[in-house]
Amino acid sequence: MPNLMHLTNKIALVVFFAYVAIYLNQVLKQPNVGWDQLAYIACAELFHQSDIQVVHQTAYRAVEQGVSKEAYYELTHDVLEDDRGPRNYRAVMAANPDQFAQQLPFYQARVGFTGIIYLLNQLGIEYVKATAWLQVVSMFGVCVILIVWLSHYFIGAISSLVGIFILTMFQILPIAKNVGADVLSGSLVFLAIYLILERDHLLLGCWLLVFSLLVRADNIVFCGILFPVLVWSSYRNHEGINIGVILCTVAALILYIGLNLWSSHYGWWQLFHYTFVASNNTPAEVFPVFSLSLYIKTVLKEAAENFTAHPTISLLILFSMLYLLVTPLKQSLQSKRGLMVFSMLLTVAIHFLLFPSGSSRFFFAFYLVSAVIFISQLAKYIAYPHILKLRMAENVTAPF
Repeated sequence: MPNLMHLTNKIALVVFFAYVAIYLNQVLKQPNVGWDQLAYIACAELFHQSDIQVVHQTAYRAVEQGVSKEAYYELTHDVLEDDRGPRNYRAVMAANPDQFAQQLPFYQARVGFTGIIYLLNQLGIEYVKATAWLQVVSMFGVCVILIVWLSHYFIGAISSLVGIFILTMFQILPIAKNVGADVLSGSLVFLAIYLILERDHLLLGCWLLVFSLLVRADNIVFCGILFPVLVWSSYRNHEGINIGVILCTVAALILYIGLNLWSSHYGWWQLFHYTFVASNNTPAEVFPVFSLSLYIKTVLKEAAENFTAHPTISLLILFSMLYLLVTPLKQSLQSKRGLMVFSMLLTVAIHFLLFPSGSSRFFFAFYLVSAVIFISQLAKYIAYPHILKLRMAENVTAPF
């Protein structure tokens, strides 16, 4: 019987990774290249080339060689009109290197992402393939962390099934198709939370979150909420002031400010207006004046659209609230899990107010964490002992 159980666990683990590998293989075969790919390649080229004419030419040639003729045509030609009015953005960017260069400060702060694809390119991998490989490896890493985390609470076969259920329910694997730094950023955030909650590597997890700013600077929102919460929790539990986490907080602020200064970022309102109100071919020359009424109107409009277009964010809120419902309030406020749930929910709310998009690519690490926390908590109450494998009751052996 033990041998049969061991074989079943191994088969389930193979099924889980086969499911992941089959999907990610499609991402490698048919990479989904968006316009952002051009900007990221250009930022990568800026590591060794300052002539914007050459950078512009290299970025467009690299994408042209890496995608179909139809896809390249779409990247260099515009639809006549969209919900923000007539467009000539892509055609102008393809023809005008100077205006193309004005778009790059929106992307340059993600130096961790562009630096990796630059290094991969220097090793002989074409830019489009390098980006696809980085997306796939990052997402595979997410899946490894997920199955290891679940194995802390469930036997192998059950952890594999629960893992497939979570990946499918939140539509995690399709996020690997997105072009950009989001998958790498999410993998770092997911790993950091795992280290903090499950491995008691608080400082290691915090420093990993700090370094995640090199991939997506807006992770400062999560750092700015979680780090003070952890310091408060340590003080409240009579453990003294956690100097390590305070240092992480200071380092995160310095790094965030430094990245924005280095990249000559245009600021929050320019990005907000550019993304949600009206695109601008010359953001270095035209700066919209802040309008509170326009801001409120835009946030309300995007909120109404996002919660129907991106229903998975509702699942994040649902799982988090259900966890809080099945866990006594006092325990939630005292436990790392409860504080993490509060921090994630507050991060989503503030992030949405600053950048009103509910796209899964921003929050998928939170989706996974909320699902693991709720399912493992719920299993304490409803699962049979031979299914549930709680760490406090048994010595856990991960499947790797």
